[in-house]
Amino acid sequence: MLRSIRTALVASASENMQRQLCCALARADVELIGAARDGRCAWEMMMSQRPDLLVAEQELPLSDGASLAERALCSFALPLRPSVLLLHYSRLGPPNRSLLEQAGAVLLEKPLRDEDIVGAMDRLRSAPVHFRAEECARVDALLDDLGVPVHVGRDCLRAAILLCTCDAQRLHHLSAQVYPEVGGMCNLTPKQAERAMRHAIALAWKSDRVDSQYRIFADTIDAGRGQPTCGEMISRLADILRLEG
Repeated sequence: MLRSIRTALVASASENMQRQLCCALARADVELIGAARDGRCAWEMMMSQRPDLLVAEQELPLSDGASLAERALCSFALPLRPSVLLLHYSRLGPPNRSLLEQAGAVLLEKPLRDEDIVGAMDRLRSAPVHFRAEECARVDALLDDLGVPVHVGRDCLRAAILLCTCDAQRLHHLSAQVYPEVGGMCNLTPKQAERAMRHAIALAWKSDRVDSQYRIFADTIDAGRGQPTCGEMISRLADILRLEG
């Protein structure tokens, strides 16, 4: 499944670079929805405008582009975690290059041609969704607290929670977007993924983790039902991760 990248925010102190990137992104069917001249402003615009893509020059005032890119890729604070394209000169390669590439960023050396941007967009759109080991470990810790056993449904829950933490809007499209994505990641159909998650939750609510379950969900679960739905489980744990940042 290709990533949806329709909108972009550019972080560059150069108006000429901003214009070049606007034209190049248009060729790749990406709309420029904002341009920031420094790293601090870029972060604030990402919080408010939710771009699918951040294109940042490494040389930025207030917060350099590499640090901005790392923060965008490694923080749950953003309502939507963008794809990242970082532009740099070869003599100023980012010190955290390996981390950025492992997190899914694409790095391009300047000077640029429009074809370089178009090619980078193809790479970003075809790249698999990436979750860092620390993120998976935090979700696993929450699932352990709730008593969710080792089970294919747990794998599906972990994937769904991470997807919805990276993009809160996915919570409104669980059946149409999240379950198909999770099914593809776990080699299941969307219906099989949903059933597996429901079964894993049912097993957890038969465990002895009542105190943890109440601490996390309190009285938000329907008393007659007694356990959360898949959507309630995914939404609650995604909210916890996002609040932790």
